[in-house]
Amino acid sequence: MITAAKFKTLNHGNLSVDAEKSKTRILEEFKATSREQKAEIRKLTGFPQFNNFYNAGRSGVASPKVVISLSQVLNISPRYFTGEIDAKEPCDATELTKLFKENSGGNKKSAKAQTDKPKKKTAETKATDKPSVKKANMVVKPTKHVKPAKTDSKKQEPTPKPVDKAVKRIVDEETLVKLLIALAIRAQFGGEAKINYDKVVELLVK
Repeated sequence: MITAAKFKTLNHGNLSVDAEKSKTRILEEFKATSREQKAEIRKLTGFPQFNNFYNAGRSGVASPKVVISLSQVLNISPRYFTGEIDAKEPCDATELTKLFKENSGGNKKSAKAQTDKPKKKTAETKATDKPSVKKANMVVKPTKHVKPAKTDSKKQEPTPKPVDKAVKRIVDEETLVKLLIALAIRAQFGGEAKINYDKVVELLVK
């Protein structure tokens, strides 16, 4: 039979096939146990109280510790408590051992743990998981808003100063002299240039 030390390795879970049958049978059989049988159940399961058995009687959840301890102490097949059979057959040691192995030592838990284990990252996934160094080191500097300089139309367009008449006259005379020199040079070749030169000289003399 199963010892108290082995009971510690039992997993949590629900062995019930028919919840209505499980909760009725577990509660009835547990209430019918003697003081000595209750002490033996406490020793096997390590439960300080019997809340697990009363909870099973309300919910129909038949945990491995509850089913196997009742089966072993009362000599009733565990399948009776799970609702698989309706006859109170005696507990078979081979059947009980098999049920224990299926629900102990992290059997189900270890299988679940293997499926829940995160997959090892390959070199490809590691490369994609790493944030870009350039992006991480980039510091975005806020652009400063530069106010446009105020422009004064009056300053940009200064009013022209009055030109002295004497200066204007000197400029005109210089220009006139240049024109006469140019005409005189062209007049040397005769033709229309000479006629124009003569007319200008005639006008100036008058």
